[in-house]
Amino acid sequence: MPYKQNILKQERIDRYGITVDLPLFNQEKSVPVKYQNLPDWVFDGSDFSKKAYTKFEKHFGDQQIKYLNAVLQLGGRATDNEVGAFFNDPIKWPPGKISARRNALIALGIINSNPDAHIKGPYGTPNAVWSVNYKKLYMLLLD
Repeated sequence: MPYKQNILKQERIDRYGITVDLPLFNQEKSVPVKYQNLPDWVFDGSDFSKKAYTKFEKHFGDQQIKYLNAVLQLGGRATDNEVGAFFNDPIKWPPGKISARRNALIALGIINSNPDAHIKGPYGTPNAVWSVNYKKLYMLLLD
């Protein structure tokens, strides 16, 4: 039987380190804790609170809020392909629409990229990892 490489597992190891998903004792979690930088009144883990949503409506469009919600649910860091897989609707959310919503949030300083952080995409090309600028997002909420 030929060897078949588990690409998804390899991407998780590349992103979080070799000890990801291993049952080791007395060790810190290798996967970062989600939503550690946003208070509970802003984001409860699945959606924005009503108060935060009304503040976001002043600055963002509805689809930009959905994109930001998706990135936060994916741990605050995601590629465009991961966001597309999260939405699971290529007709409603094609790659061009996803990158347009991301670029609008980049212009506001809410989303940024680390030039060194690239992971292999579904077709073998390097994909940029986009992350949320929590400080800027929180300052926007305090306006």
